Amino acid sequence: MATKKTSAVRFKDPEEKYMGSEPSFNNEEDWPERKIDIMKSFNWYNHFCNRKEFINDLIEYGKTNLKLTKEQIALFKLGGTFYIPTTIGALVRMEERGLILNTYEKKSIGKSILENIQHGKTLLDKFSNKGQMEDGTEDVKIEVITPQQRLRSKINKTIMEDFRVMEDTWIGGGVVVLDAYELMKRHDLPSMAVGMITPWVKDRIDEMQGAIDKTCDQAVDGYKHLSKKELTGRVKILNKILDDLKRHQANSKTVRKVRTKKPVAATKLVAKIKFLKESPEFKLVSINPTTIVGAGRLFVFNVKTRILSEYITSGPDGLAVKGTTLQNWDQAKSRSTRLRKPEAFLPTILSKTQRQINNAWENLTTKDTLPNGRLNEETILMRITNG
Repeated sequence: MATKKTSAVRFKDPEEKYMGSEPSFNNEEDWPERKIDIMKSFNWYNHFCNRKEFINDLIEYGKTNLKLTKEQIALFKLGGTFYIPTTIGALVRMEERGLILNTYEKKSIGKSILENIQHGKTLLDKFSNKGQMEDGTEDVKIEVITPQQRLRSKINKTIMEDFRVMEDTWIGGGVVVLDAYELMKRHDLPSMAVGMITPWVKDRIDEMQGAIDKTCDQAVDGYKHLSKKELTGRVKILNKILDDLKRHQANSKTVRKVRTKKPVAATKLVAKIKFLKESPEFKLVSINPTTIVGAGRLFVFNVKTRILSEYITSGPDGLAVKGTTLQNWDQAKSRSTRLRKPEAFLPTILSKTQRQINNAWENLTTKDTLPNGRLNEETILMRITNG
């Protein structure tokens, strides 16, 4: 048989050091460990890839093997990867890298591609298939898909496909153990999905347990090709899957994101603030009020009362503004004082370091008072610092 040229390695990651490079095959139809090697390859692609990365491979497969038309390819692209499980994309990629697909695998790939084309057609019809109402107005007919239906469809095309591959491996005599917890995270399935998956797992456990205990004649006959030890081992694997599903459900509730209030823009916060833009008398110009939000320290000067105030934030979020009042300032650290000679002291506030300002402030003879946090039309916004 002619050797097929395999595609180049495309998926790279630092973890390849531990999981190996992208799988490749020797153009053989069958070998003793075929199903085990394929399951290992599925694990590799599940770890390193997502379904979108297989789109071009699937399109090329469809052109070559299914003889898709340009219209079908366009519909396939429109459908995205809604009906394409990662395992299907991985099979196509493995076929490019030397795997000779069996009849079942080819059928599964073709079915998924055609289902995705039909999904694309459905999406197209939703927005282009318009009818006429009795009054002559246009009526757009859109099929409503509930969130539960979307979730159930996603489950069927992702983790349930993984379970079916596991069953196929068991039927072929292979042994495979799935990490359901990791699969739930990889497929981004919510805790709600556990309730839809659990019945399938429990049904398999009940069947096999019935064969072990010989309480169900149909189960005994259906699993007569397996020893009691083999059945017990599979029940153990399925019970572990149940535990993983419960753990995922519990952890999903634990780490559920708390809805946080959207931060308000600084321009909106300071929209009602009152301040004096410029004071020719003291040769002062106010800073942009939006810079106050989040600042660690603010100096303001009232040109009418000649009171200088220093506001120091009380927390890591910095100062805030509500209406015409400053928020989040520390009353124990903030201070105000009346200046007898503003012309001599204000330049220190504008140009010196915080230590120099503190030293100069301590030399003032007027007594410090507690500021009130309110701003008005006589207030110059002098300077902000974060120190």
